Amino acid sequence: MTTLIEAILEILDRLLINSNLYIVSDSLPHFSGYIDSEFRSMFVASYFSDRLGTRKSEILFDFIKIKNSGMFKKSVYIDDKEVNFKSPALSNTLTIKYQTPIKLKKELIKLGILNS
Repeated sequence: MTTLIEAILEILDRLLINSNLYIVSDSLPHFSGYIDSEFRSMFVASYFSDRLGTRKSEILFDFIKIKNSGMFKKSVYIDDKEVNFKSPALSNTLTIKYQTPIKLKKELIKLGILNS
């Protein structure tokens, strides 16, 4: 049986074939440290709210736009909370509400980002 982490890693591995991956995470310090140490090699850059002193908000996205202005040109923002879609949507970034790995994979295939 595939675990949740294994299913998400499988999607990320497939995305890495044709995409640059960035992580924007609203994590507590011990989680951001774990994510960074275990999965850092998958991402071009990581932006953790606790390290930037803010939450996923206009401030965080404004910081990212200054630091990496091209990041949002061809991006998909995935989050489990729609309240966090406001700032990405202002940058014309596609958004996907995460529910399960299977639904995420279907959405990415429908958008033409992931091959079936």
